Amino acid sequence: MNEKDIIEEHNGVYNGKWHIVSPEGFDLKEGLEYLKKSWEGSIEEETFCNKERIFKYNAKIKISNVDLKLVLKKVSSLLVQVYAYGTDVEFIDCPRKQIPLEISML
Repeated sequence: MNEKDIIEEHNGVYNGKWHIVSPEGFDLKEGLEYLKKSWEGSIEEETFCNKERIFKYNAKIKISNVDLKLVLKKVSSLLVQVYAYGTDVEFIDCPRKQIPLEISML
């Protein structure tokens, strides 16, 4: 590994992902804009007379070193807010503090 391989992470949208490394990272306006604009659409012909618009969601979120309980609460709120159900979310080193974790299963 050399110096070029080491990139210090910070809250923000870069390298095609929304990187969140502290609780403040969930409040970034550019992150929410990134989620809202990650829809990609195309028109595909279904039949001779009808056309159907197909949408794909391309957003990616990487979350590091934030309490797991907070992560689950904030991520679910964000994704529902912008209908971003196809988002790839990556958790890295998100420990759970002493507070019990409550997850409601839908």
